[in-house]
Amino acid sequence: MIIREASLDEVWQLRHEVMWPDQELSFVQLKDDANGRHFGLYVNDTLVSVISLFPEGTRAQFRKFATLREEQGKGYGSRLLAYTLEEARRLAQMPYGAMPELEGVILSEIRVRAYLADLPKGRRELRHSGEILTLKCSPLC
Repeated sequence: MIIREASLDEVWQLRHEVMWPDQELSFVQLKDDANGRHFGLYVNDTLVSVISLFPEGTRAQFRKFATLREEQGKGYGSRLLAYTLEEARRLAQMPYGAMPELEGVILSEIRVRAYLADLPKGRRELRHSGEILTLKCSPLC
């Protein structure tokens, strides 16, 4: 398993396959995708999970988080989210352990809680309003 930046073509294909297979490919292409960082988790050179990160100072938004259906429940999404949180911190040039405010569109608060369970311990807040998720970590996370 490896996590690295993924090409937009790879990201769009996986988003399309998992999230909206009945729509045109253009439906999964965000107007600001060119401004984001797109990460993929690969198993045996196969892309199984993607997430797109849009950093802005000490804030970051993640969007279009998807994992192949047959690979869900194996912890890949949790690993990719943990990597993305660390990458958001690094891009914001914050000290180790500190975290920028991270927002993202998520389908289920229960899924997010499962992802959080795999993250480093520390004080965390989870605020869920509609489909917008805000995570704030203290420097102890």
